[in-house]
Parts: sequence; C-alpha cells; structure tokens
Amino acid sequence: MKKTILAVLFLAGGLGLACGVKAPPLPADLLLPDAVSNLSYRFREDGALVLSFMPPTKNVTGTPLKDLGGFFVDRSENRLGPDFCPGCPVTYTKRFKIKAAPPPPRKPIAEIKYEFVDRPAPGYVYSYRVFAHDSDGEFHPQKFQTLVIYYDSPCRPPDLIETRTDDRLVVLNWSPPDRLLNGRPAADVIGYNIYRSWGETAWTRINAGAPWPRTVYEDTQVINGRTYTYNIRTVREFHGTLIEGPPSPPVSARPADLTPPPPPVKVEAVPLADGVTLSWSEVTASDLAGYRVYRRAESETEFQRLGPPLISARTFFDSTAKSGHIYFYYVTAVDDSPAANESGPSLEVQVLFQP
Repeated sequence: MKKTILAVLFLAGGLGLACGVKAPPLPADLLLPDAVSNLSYRFREDGALVLSFMPPTKNVTGTPLKDLGGFFVDRSENRLGPDFCPGCPVTYTKRFKIKAAPPPPRKPIAEIKYEFVDRPAPGYVYSYRVFAHDSDGEFHPQKFQTLVIYYDSPCRPPDLIETRTDDRLVVLNWSPPDRLLNGRPAADVIGYNIYRSWGETAWTRINAGAPWPRTVYEDTQVINGRTYTYNIRTVREFHGTLIEGPPSPPVSARPADLTPPPPPVKVEAVPLADGVTLSWSEVTASDLAGYRVYRRAESETEFQRLGPPLISARTFFDSTAKSGHIYFYYVTAVDDSPAANESGPSLEVQVLFQP
C-alpha cells in the first residue's frame, strides 16, 4: 500500500494536480510486476508435469522492474465427467508459491527460467494461473498468464527399436505401441519424440517442432566413429494437450564412413634402366589417406600389392620388375577412416620392361 500512495502522489505532482484539486483514482500500484511470459509445459520421464515461464522485466507501466519477490501459481482441477463444463468460469482452489532467485550483481532481477512441478491424475483437466508479485507479496490482479492441461494416461513407448548405420547416418525403425500405460488400447497417438545423447552429454530431442509422425527416422546430424544412444517417446494428443510418454529402452548406434574415395586417373607407367616408374593425378577427397599400387605379370592371374600399405606421394618406383616381362599396373585411393575404405581400381596400364 505504501508504494501505491507514493506512486499516486508522484503522478499528482507531475501532472500539476495540487491546491485542493482532486486527482482521479488510479488503478493498482504502478510499480508492481508485469505478467510473466513464455508460459509452457512439458512432461518429465516420471510423468510429472513441468510448467515453465520467464519472469517479467518491466512493471505495469513498462519501465524496468526493480522489485520481484516471487510468483503465485493458482490451480484448479476438475474431473472430465458428464458434469464438466469447458466454457464455465474457472474457480482456482489452490495457490502455490515460488520465491524469486537472487539477482546477479548490478541487476535488479534474475532473468532465468522458472519451473513449477505438478503431478496430474488421468481423467482430469487442470487450469493454472501465474502471477508475479513484489517483495511485499503484492501483485496486479490483471497481469497473469494462464494454461489449461487436459491429462490422461500416456502411451507406452515402442518396445523394440532397430538401427542401421551408414556414412554419417543413423536410421531408426520401430513399430507403433498398441497400449496406453494403463492397459487401454492406444488412442490419439500423433507421433513420437526422438532423443539422443553421446558420451556424457544430456538427452536432447532431435526432431524439431511437432512430434515425428512416422516410425522411421534418419539422423543425419552425426559424426562417424562416435557412439550415439537413442530413446523414443510416444506422444498422444488429448483435448489439445500433447502428453509425452516414458522413454523406450535405449539403443546405441555408431555411424561409420563406408564411402571410399574415387579411384585415381591418368595413371602412367614408364620403364627406366632399373625399374618402372608409375605416376597418376591427385585424388581430390577431403578424407584421403594415400594410395596403393598393384601389379601382375602377363603370366599371372592375380594382382599383388607393391610397396607399403599406404603411399603418400603420387608416384611409385617398382624396382622389382624383371627384364623382358610385360606388367599390368593399377592404383587405388584409400581414405583415413578406421575402415580404411579403398576405391575401385584405376584403369590398368601395360608396360614392357626392357632396359
């Protein structure tokens, strides 16, 4: 009340209302917090409902907020029976309190996300109303946000998830569940939320926006050689509320580079006095590790690899060639993946070694 009197006197003086001239009555205290913002909901893994919102940064006049004491969360619950009236006025029967976090240095308030956890019961509709109040517990009666949650049993998750990996790709495939957690047939299923983690990272939902409507998901935002873990949660829509069920048993997948580089081109073989020199054009692949050279004599049916496992240069000298023999050569390219993917052979070149 003290703030209200000060605000009224300040405005009266600023407007020149004095000398017995009576100012018109003003509404609630102009220094009270404005409404919260971004009021939303989600369901935790254990089925709890989590409301989240951001605190106001201004008071009801639009100037920076200097005093934030906390929040009131009003709740109403009604069974979804024949006598439930969706359009009737809501009577809030419970009030919960959330204390504001201490502000950081040189800041009037802490601009953080606040959460309120509730445990709804299936077959009920819950109405929530959130006020921000000052340190004296005062709030503006018209500055609030509301949220209505219709709640029923969540759906079971998929029981079995199959995985397939490829180069920078993980494919998930599953069958839709046929039951709710309470045993009733699955109903109102609109899709799935896919969660992923790797190493010590937290679970992150990777299907952006709405629930994924199919039972196949291709994750292309992965790195080869890294092990990822996935779980999937079924989402049903109950009177407009998206109810996310518990997670499926986790599955892991490790994508691998299975794509070899292209083969070398323009391979040439030149006989010299003491052997055969081969050369070829550079292979332009970002993951190129090196090359391999293969040879067979005219009398042989199989090619044999020459030299070290990897050749870094684009030339190779074959010092083991024997005079008077005809040789066939080809060159391959190898990438730097753990699988050491090798390209197909280049075009063969033939040379008669006759020093």
